[in-house]
Amino acid sequence: MFALGFPHYGGFMFNTLALLALAVAPGDIGSATVLTDFGASRPIAIAQDSLPALQEKFTRALQQERTEEALGHVKAILGHPDFARAPEQRRLSALYLAGLLNLELGRHAAAAPYLVEATSVPGATQEQWFYRLQAQAGAGDLSAAAASLTIMLDRFPGVLDDLSDRYVAQLVHSSELDDDTAFRLRSALYEANWDYEFADWIWVSLINDLVKRDRGAEAAPMVARVSLPDARLQLFSLHRYDAIRPADATLDLQRLYASSLELQRKAVEKPDAALSDFVAYAGGLSERAQFEQALAIADAALARPAPEADSEDAEQLTWIMDIRSRALMALGRPDEALAQMQAAMARSEGGVPNVSQTINLGWLYMRMGRNAEAVEAVSEVTEGAVSPYGMMQALQVRACAAAAMGDEATAAPAFAHLAENWKDASAAAYGALACRGDEEGMAALMIARLTDPKTADDTLQALHTYIDTPNMTAFDIRLSEVHRRVIARPEVIAARDAVGQVYEVPTIGPEF
Repeated sequence: MFALGFPHYGGFMFNTLALLALAVAPGDIGSATVLTDFGASRPIAIAQDSLPALQEKFTRALQQERTEEALGHVKAILGHPDFARAPEQRRLSALYLAGLLNLELGRHAAAAPYLVEATSVPGATQEQWFYRLQAQAGAGDLSAAAASLTIMLDRFPGVLDDLSDRYVAQLVHSSELDDDTAFRLRSALYEANWDYEFADWIWVSLINDLVKRDRGAEAAPMVARVSLPDARLQLFSLHRYDAIRPADATLDLQRLYASSLELQRKAVEKPDAALSDFVAYAGGLSERAQFEQALAIADAALARPAPEADSEDAEQLTWIMDIRSRALMALGRPDEALAQMQAAMARSEGGVPNVSQTINLGWLYMRMGRNAEAVEAVSEVTEGAVSPYGMMQALQVRACAAAAMGDEATAAPAFAHLAENWKDASAAAYGALACRGDEEGMAALMIARLTDPKTADDTLQALHTYIDTPNMTAFDIRLSEVHRRVIARPEVIAARDAVGQVYEVPTIGPEF
């Protein structure tokens, strides 16, 4: 669900009365209508109200807040043959009314065409464009919403002051946008000097857009806008950015991660802090191996009033519980960690079973050596019910846990799916090979991942040097050791060096 954050423009119902006066002005056009029966040779009786009568009915319905009835009258006005002679501005105002009334009734998809037409002239106001954007976003047409916002950024300086930064970030990050639409919106945000503290990955995406379009010179100044540590690390570690990094660009990971953590702390302390802020800060603390502090932040989030069931905040609360479980495990409290992950798994996810924490529970059982329970935990995760990525994660648990028990009948098809579909979640396929200790297979897959442009970025992340997680289980230690042997192989190093360079990163490494 998008946090729209649209501005409030005052009393909707009574504002529309003023608009109606523009839409239909008695006396300017005829007050009676004679319809022609096209199957006869003479006019027939009037079959609809006159425009003044429709206006009167509309006004009365609006004053009495009978929105559905008012919408019907506006549609009748728009379809009235005499209204075709009305000035363009009145026609556009009537279209705007139809859009607003549909919005009032929660009909975003129905509102959008009216509002698009109403804003089709150069003189359309910022308020009218906001309602157009609201209708398109509410209807789930995010490509249209992104295109509208791009135009608004050009026409209305300062428009970002009236929009939620979170909404803008969600929109520009949406996977539903095609490359060109997303590129235009990112470019418009950069030109508007959007000052959003968490926009770094948007600027990285814009840099990628420009590099792909052979416009690297335009991307070079954008490097300075990127300060979040993971994003800046990407710009320094991958060779494809070598030509665009300014000569004076620096990478101080200790300082960057400390600054990022401070930014997350300040966000949590704001009076309007959202649960997503707590998730980010608790996750950031865990990443820096500050597990006691992460646990305290998770506890503070759980002490807040419970969010509405199946809301966005409810989903964030589930992830707080997930982070809390991981922190407890790192602190050497596995029984509490397991109980917390079980509680997280029991929560619904948008009204349906919680697949993410179901898989994470299976992974936790496996780390603890409880392989039968791991297989059982993910037994109901099936193809078609989850994304291809999620299916790969579940099959990694199934394959590894079943193999550990010697259950090849269960493990073999899972391993086969992981190998065949490795691009759906290459880290899961790699981790499954690690479970079997297949170092040759791991090396071959690592090289394939590094040489594929679609997976190279994420793969290089796994090759940096990270700090160890405390209280590692026997399973964790075994996989970590085999991974270290594989990434030290000469052929893997050669493939790595062709793509980028590695750094010592002061965080817990990504799980694979």
